[in-house]
Amino acid sequence: MFEAARCRPSGAWTGYAALIAAAGCGDSDTTSRLAIDDGADGTVLYSEWHYESFEVDVDLELVTEERPDACTTTASLSVNDVVSATDRYLLEPTDCTVLRLTAEGDIVFFEQETGHDWSREALQVDTESEVISLGPVATPSPAERDGAVYRFALSAPPCPDQPDCACGKLERFGGGEPLALPLGRQCD
Repeated sequence: MFEAARCRPSGAWTGYAALIAAAGCGDSDTTSRLAIDDGADGTVLYSEWHYESFEVDVDLELVTEERPDACTTTASLSVNDVVSATDRYLLEPTDCTVLRLTAEGDIVFFEQETGHDWSREALQVDTESEVISLGPVATPSPAERDGAVYRFALSAPPCPDQPDCACGKLERFGGGEPLALPLGRQCD
């Protein structure tokens, strides 16, 4: 099931962690947006987040293509730190049952909605813990949703079975058990 969601070996998201590890904290500027393109072949939903600081610039894009015969989501992550050129990581087409963007800006992970417009949230980069995140965000009242506090995190911790390698993952916290999408392994 996860094979289709893994990143290409030359561009696994797991490589970004080393790039932002050396950067310090500082003033940052963030922007985000959501765009929807309805065409004859279907609908393309596009959301992007941009984080800019003196030490590191990060761009994250999430695109869902809803076609009559298929629905897939792709993503790209660009990281540009002060000491190296921009590195770009791509998530290959992933079935919408695993990951999708909605017209309301919700990021639906394993078919579990949050009820929140994530396209309005600021991207956060924690260079100390090497995590890129959206949230935390409280959902509507318990009568409308579960009232959970949700957060998405993109990280590349050491692999449990091979500490010299990084095992990238996208996680969603809140609304019950944390959900994780493995993004591949990268070893030096």
